[in-house]
Amino acid sequence: MRRRLIPEGEQGAVFKDWGGRLPIALIYPNSYHVGMSSLGLQALYGIFNTHDDVVCERAFLPDDFDLQRRPEILTLESGRELRDFPVLGFSFTYELDYFNFARMLRAAHIAPFAADRSDHDPLIVAGGPGVFMNPEPIAPFLDAVVVGEGEPVIEPLLDVLHDATCSPRQEILSRLAAIPGVYVPSLYSFEYEADHTVGRILGKTSMPVLRQTAHNLNTFSTTSTFKAPDSEFGHMHLVEIARGCHWRCTFCVATYGFLPVRQRNVEHVLADARRGMRWNDHVGLVSATISDHTEIDEIADGLRDLGVKISVSSMRVRPLPEKLIRAVASTGTKTLTLGMESGSERLRHYVAKGVHDRDVAPAVDLAADCGFQRLKVYYMVGLPTETREDLDQMIEQASFIKQRFSAATGRRGAEVVLNVSCFVPKAQTPLQWAPQAPIPELRSKLAYLRSRLQPKGIDVRGDSPRWAALEATFSRGDRRQAPAILAASEQPGNAAVGAFERALQDEGLSSDFYARRQRDYGERLAWETVSLPDGPAFLRSQDIKATARNERFRELVPAAS
Repeated sequence: MRRRLIPEGEQGAVFKDWGGRLPIALIYPNSYHVGMSSLGLQALYGIFNTHDDVVCERAFLPDDFDLQRRPEILTLESGRELRDFPVLGFSFTYELDYFNFARMLRAAHIAPFAADRSDHDPLIVAGGPGVFMNPEPIAPFLDAVVVGEGEPVIEPLLDVLHDATCSPRQEILSRLAAIPGVYVPSLYSFEYEADHTVGRILGKTSMPVLRQTAHNLNTFSTTSTFKAPDSEFGHMHLVEIARGCHWRCTFCVATYGFLPVRQRNVEHVLADARRGMRWNDHVGLVSATISDHTEIDEIADGLRDLGVKISVSSMRVRPLPEKLIRAVASTGTKTLTLGMESGSERLRHYVAKGVHDRDVAPAVDLAADCGFQRLKVYYMVGLPTETREDLDQMIEQASFIKQRFSAATGRRGAEVVLNVSCFVPKAQTPLQWAPQAPIPELRSKLAYLRSRLQPKGIDVRGDSPRWAALEATFSRGDRRQAPAILAASEQPGNAAVGAFERALQDEGLSSDFYARRQRDYGERLAWETVSLPDGPAFLRSQDIKATARNERFRELVPAAS
């Protein structure tokens, strides 16, 4: 008899009889704690299970997953094996989960390469920004990829998948490829030049596959569908209020992966918040730029009237919505998170951040006046054109924030934490052609920041440069990486990174080739299969504008050069 594997305290799971229904396993290739923090995963689960003729269950990588023992991975709702499902839907938020993806296929005794699977094997469908910006590194493992937002694709996708168990695999793939926004990798092949760059992309269907967008967010909701205490955001009900970002920071997937900017109206947001109150009295607002919502003051007032606690993701320093910040503080939240990206005004100007040095003091003063006890500030190292002077300006700005926040709060020990990430050039952003800084350089920059700021009582938390380099390698990768990903998935943790790099070298490739090489505008890009129709030309124009902004800034402010 099968048993349910629902974690203690979880609410919201849907249990259905399989009779006459299409079974779909919705899989996040990481732990339950991480996967259930994905609003996209929760929203998809809710949408699939609104269809009476579909039964959707969840699966995650077990916390105690042992590469040697390879335990069978089971769904939470019915305890079934993944091979029992005709469709496996993988949701990718981050490229760094590619190793876990391969591990899960192996553990499920499913042939990793799509070409080796038969009509009796599950169809492997993937989606999410961790794959649709550039699916090529794991394309040989996938039967289909949903390119862009899932809502416009779900209905036609389900129409085809209902026949997955009674039609030949190739027929299903052909029908999937006919759906706008569905990329079927097996219908495309690549030829490479002697220097390892992409030569030609040959497709049996049109190219590129067009990214799909849900144009009216007010026709559906994107909210938590579970109470999941054992997840990162398990104490709150997440509510998406908008998609896209008009600032268009040149490194940002949240901007270029989700254009154009759309928002939900205040009535819709408040209705979503009310529905979550049956589980949580804590609402987390989700958006690339919460402060830019045109009705953010009304949303803040409405949430305060509901009496819920409010949390927000990283806030832009400009504009900083005072009413929302005060509403967040009034519910007892002690930490405010600010996104600066760089302490250098020149670099912020270059990447189109839209934040000036003069914007910092008012933001710090507001945080202190609202009673926040901790400021968390996001920065980045390794941006193109970054110099030691730019790092010194980050140190100077962080020190200023610490001093001003301490003085304004009257607490000498007022806490300031810097979260410093490493720049990763992302496919389908204007900086997709830029090189990533070498790992030793990134390590040196992080060490330099710590050595100057930690003596001042500022905690500096940095990304792993080695894992950031792997992310950049995947982000700008191609299909030749798939065998290396599969080989590396046999190793745990950091050992997998080394195994991947060695496997690439055996093929005459390297992470330097993918991550740390400046690319020419004329070079063919592996992800052109799923670009926007004018994607490369549009992104090239944005990159050229960024370079021009940088040059104008240097001319106007010689001291910054």
